[in-house]
Amino acid sequence: MMNRPLDRREGILLAVLVVAGLAARGVYFYQFQGNPFFDFVPKSLDQTVYHEGAAAFAGGDLLAVAPGQANLFSPLYQYFLGTIYWLFGVRLTAAWTAQFLLGVASSVLTYFIARHYFPPVVGFLAGILLSFYGANWLYEGSLYREVLIEFLGAASCLSLLRLARKPTAPRTVLSAVVLSLFAQARTNDFLLVPFALVFVWKAALAKKENGGKLFAAYLAVFILTALPLLVRGHAVHGQWGLYDLGGPETLLLSNTLDYPGREYFHAETYNRFTKEFPLETAPVVRFVVKTAWEHPFEILKLYLRKVFYYFNNYEVPTTYNFYLFQEFSPALKWASVPFAFLSALGLMGFVLFRVRAGHWTLPHVFFIANLLMILPFYVSSRFRLPMVPFLALFSAYALWAAYLQSREKKWAGLSAIAICLGVLIAVLKTHPLAEGRVRVTDYANVGSAYLLNSRPEDDGKGLDYLRRAWNFSRSLKPELRDPDPVLRRLSVYYFQKAQKLYTAGDRASAAEALQRSIDLDYSFPEPHHFHAVVLFNDQKYLAAFLEALQSVALEPESPEFHAFLGIIYSHSREDPAWAGYHWQVARGLSKNAAHRTPPEGLEKLRERLAALALPTDAVSGPGLVQMRSALRSQIQPLAHFPFDTSLPEFVSRGSVTQSERYRIGLYQRLVLGEEERAAEIHYQLGLLHWKESGNERAAFYYFRKARELGVDSREFSALFAGMAGRRSSAPVP
Repeated sequence: MMNRPLDRREGILLAVLVVAGLAARGVYFYQFQGNPFFDFVPKSLDQTVYHEGAAAFAGGDLLAVAPGQANLFSPLYQYFLGTIYWLFGVRLTAAWTAQFLLGVASSVLTYFIARHYFPPVVGFLAGILLSFYGANWLYEGSLYREVLIEFLGAASCLSLLRLARKPTAPRTVLSAVVLSLFAQARTNDFLLVPFALVFVWKAALAKKENGGKLFAAYLAVFILTALPLLVRGHAVHGQWGLYDLGGPETLLLSNTLDYPGREYFHAETYNRFTKEFPLETAPVVRFVVKTAWEHPFEILKLYLRKVFYYFNNYEVPTTYNFYLFQEFSPALKWASVPFAFLSALGLMGFVLFRVRAGHWTLPHVFFIANLLMILPFYVSSRFRLPMVPFLALFSAYALWAAYLQSREKKWAGLSAIAICLGVLIAVLKTHPLAEGRVRVTDYANVGSAYLLNSRPEDDGKGLDYLRRAWNFSRSLKPELRDPDPVLRRLSVYYFQKAQKLYTAGDRASAAEALQRSIDLDYSFPEPHHFHAVVLFNDQKYLAAFLEALQSVALEPESPEFHAFLGIIYSHSREDPAWAGYHWQVARGLSKNAAHRTPPEGLEKLRERLAALALPTDAVSGPGLVQMRSALRSQIQPLAHFPFDTSLPEFVSRGSVTQSERYRIGLYQRLVLGEEERAAEIHYQLGLLHWKESGNERAAFYYFRKARELGVDSREFSALFAGMAGRRSSAPVP
């Protein structure tokens, strides 16, 4: 270890390192402002929880609970972010600035870690490599906790090294606090703790006269620092448990034998498990252990795949795509150190330094521990960010070793290093995902961000990216196409446009946009409900009734939809039995709708229901069952439709009124939850939409539901395949 004060030369190196880190992030920050995510937090589970929990903390909630969210993650990052919001207001620019500074601080910490083993120039190189790894900038401009974990990991390593060099009470306390915070940031980080404690005892305290007392103090401070968030978890969830409660899902997803080894992908085994067992720690761990015991070689191959993908060059996307974001921030492409370069050099440096040192050092331990902590859960490239400081450190040492070989004219050694580096880079270079470096969903995510951010003038850009997503999807092989996410986002766009146009009084344009929304994604219930309201206001009561029925069939848990359907039954169809049923359902659902409905909307709904003069005692439980049974007896009996895609004679030769009445009955059966013959009901609705209305998009929705519920025949399968092909390859909607 090097134990020397900073000299003027090192001060200059540090200053250059800090300025370079700030400059790189300054360029990225400038370019980042054109990105729709600059002032928008996507409604993905983790980022939403962190942002809203932090805002709650800044507003005075000491538990930092994100309203309406499951709050499954360790809240340490929420408290960090909440402190920033408390100091500077709930502004994303404050979060980005703080995290960019945290990234620079991680580079400085890496410099000081390297200084314990190497000359200052190696530490400087390590800091530069870390500062210019572009994925750091990407995630410093997002609300993911890996940026904080990276900083705490480097801080833990440095504090342990300083404690080993000079064991004192203040350094003991500081190291224990930092290590405890690192472990709390993500529960699987606790895997590092036993290694760290062994290091604390053997390298720092074992030979010191009061070492036992200091070690006891270290443990006490570590535990005391860990307790507050444990208590907070009990207060929020009502039970004692780990800091992270969402780990079982990722653990299961990443440990099925059919998991490819990277990306957030629900393999068939995962889907089967979730149908039979809850996503809880005990059953998931039992499944993983059982799988490993029964299929050891397959599990070994899976983990070898994950190790390979951990070190390979491809940046697996999450909500953010490293490659697509280069359109907004060219610095990600032209000024970023490729991960394959860092991983190849880092692996070489890991081995070279182990040979030179003759023993395992603390950076080696952190390197191995980071790998072991992440592999069981590895699904995304951002998970490897906490490893990057140590990859940068070993990469810098490999470059230094090559320089020494060159200076001493040891060409054989230099050639060996160059060959190994080239081979590793070639081996670690892999193909991206099946869709390519950028996925359909990545274009769609950017489009949605443009549509949902705080700048209405960006809506046109949002539509352009959604169209790019659609065109890209059409260009893929048929088995890779997934039109649903793009169609839903396009449907949302036109639905919101219809609402704005209707409010502005342009009813004709609103009707056109609304119909387009329904055509794009028939399964989206809100446009059906809004269309029903518009039609009802225009006194087109039958059309309004059909749309209201469809909205409830698509979303039976909406109190608003039930209440409005009850109004139609009462007002235009004069059917008090059906009206009363839907009002009672709406009343029951409204009591539990706070998590789905804004408070003002919920209050309006309750006022509307109160004005309907319902009976004092709401009907529920057996009473609702009896009401459903009575209403079901009023519906025309379910006819037999052959599965050869032909209409039965009573429909093909019957009157329009008869067919319409029968179709209403089918919707009513769905609304009442008739599960026994749900497959037939969906098939018949699909056939009626296709044969009578010529509405292939609606027919496809019902046919797909029928197929999922078990309907199958040669004619039907051929018809469905043709519809699916036309749907996924159609021109831009």
